[in-house]
Amino acid sequence: NSLLGTGVRVDDMLAVVYGESECSIAGYQILENGDLNGVWAYQESKLGNEYATASISNEGRYVVEGQNPNGSKYLGSLDVIELGGGYAFQWNINGTKLYGVGIQLKDTLTNKSVMAVAYGGEHCDVALYAIEWDSTAKRPMLNGIFSAGVDEEAEAILLGSELATPR
Repeated sequence: NSLLGTGVRVDDMLAVVYGESECSIAGYQILENGDLNGVWAYQESKLGNEYATASISNEGRYVVEGQNPNGSKYLGSLDVIELGGGYAFQWNINGTKLYGVGIQLKDTLTNKSVMAVAYGGEHCDVALYAIEWDSTAKRPMLNGIFSAGVDEEAEAILLGSELATPR
């Protein structure tokens, strides 16, 4: 059973979306000041980029500035709500609302945090992997977490873990 997905690299992490063809992925570096600096892609598309400036007066609210793969720019807002194990994302870009599910990993070596967000379709799942070095195989391996559904009663995102090693 194989799945097709799209990924974007953020620092030493790989953010991946898998599911329907409408699904998209955003990967954000969480900066020390709370801002989010990210890249995003639709399946099989070129990259767009986005910078979300954290609101001083409203935790979880951001002002968004971005650039589409065709070079056009956009402005909007982003609300990020913690949801037991993950995050719910809601963008409002020029009156269009987009919804997503996000997860976060912290790199223990650099102390940097990265978020991966799946959005754009009814059934989009997200994975976030640390790219690590396998000293035995002398190749990179992926060590990460993935969304395994939502427990609506508990208002929590269910997480699984995965280690992908070279063959």
